[in-house]
Amino acid sequence: MTEATRYLLRIARRIARGHAGIPGVRASMVTGSVAQGKSDFHSDVDMTVYYDDLPPDEILQAARGAN
Repeated sequence: MTEATRYLLRIARRIARGHAGIPGVRASMVTGSVAQGKSDFHSDVDMTVYYDDLPPDEILQAARGAN
């Protein structure tokens, strides 16, 4: 695992924590080079958060704003 991957995983965990308290959240998943441990400092974080039902826009905006 690269140092960049460790850094990006810390970011992904922070994002996941920000969404964890939203009602209906089921899972967060990281894919791509970060999940493979092959990212560099030019890589992005490919991440999906799954919900039972999509929360209202203001809740999602608040979660995005926290990041």
